[in-house]
Amino acid sequence: MGYSIYIQKFENGDSANIPFNKFEEVLSKYGKVEDGNVGLEFVSKVGEICDFASIHGDRDSGVSGISFSRPTTHKALPFNVYDLLGLKNTCFFGPDLAFLQSRNDMNEHFPPSLIDGLSSGPEVIKSPTSSWPLK
Repeated sequence: MGYSIYIQKFENGDSANIPFNKFEEVLSKYGKVEDGNVGLEFVSKVGEICDFASIHGDRDSGVSGISFSRPTTHKALPFNVYDLLGLKNTCFFGPDLAFLQSRNDMNEHFPPSLIDGLSSGPEVIKSPTSSWPLK
């Protein structure tokens, strides 16, 4: 049985979109965005970082986030995540809300229901190596 980790953008308590070109620019260091059978997909060029990466959004209206299904402990994954967290108001959360990380304080942007579901509060990380799974 697998699990997924997510990166999502929030603004003022709601899901928000990242302009597609900014999102693609960050991901281009690690792979490419392609049109898949069920929408946009990310294909890694640095090795197997997950079984499948699904992008939530489209080229025209932007991207609200990306999910990595069955992520691996590949050394590039935390760097990929950290770079994506450099996009304004993005956060990274794991299965069953085990953690919530961002590169900046986003407390005013998170939906209250998201914060209420956390076992520990949101964490601001300062480097890729302080992110899951390398902690």
